[in-house]
Amino acid sequence: GGFIIFILAALEVIAVQWVYGINNFCRDIEFMLGRKTGWYWKFCWAGLIPIVLLVVFIYTVFNSKPLHHGTYVFGPVAIGVGLVLTVVALSMLPIAFSSGVVNRVRKGMSCFEAVVDVFRPSSKWAPRDPVLRQQYRDYVAGRAMDQQMEGFDNQATDVEIHRF
Repeated sequence: GGFIIFILAALEVIAVQWVYGINNFCRDIEFMLGRKTGWYWKFCWAGLIPIVLLVVFIYTVFNSKPLHHGTYVFGPVAIGVGLVLTVVALSMLPIAFSSGVVNRVRKGMSCFEAVVDVFRPSSKWAPRDPVLRQQYRDYVAGRAMDQQMEGFDNQATDVEIHRF
């Protein structure tokens, strides 16, 4: 279970920071908290965390030993069942990707266009509450927040927090 969670966490970091985009992610945080995120957070989310996860993954793979519980060493059947469970747990990612590509191809896109479009953030991504949705769209369009955003070095004293 721990290895599956590790892989899913790595895929989540990649999806949020490299598919949705670090700038979109930081903009959403700025909207919710009313303060800017600095370069440190961008570096951690988009660079440091994926590198550390990759190093931990490589270390785990190269230093793996046969599974055992006490003195009992699990055989190939138990290892096979574990691998099947891992594949089943991780299969949602390629299934969702394939479904997205097939739906776009059915709408008339070429296969390449469909793959590129699957990785493009949707304009439909916004808060569910209609009032917050409009505030968010105004914020994204640059119309709502005329004041200077508060940042790490310029702490906010009276900030409205947007909750989803």
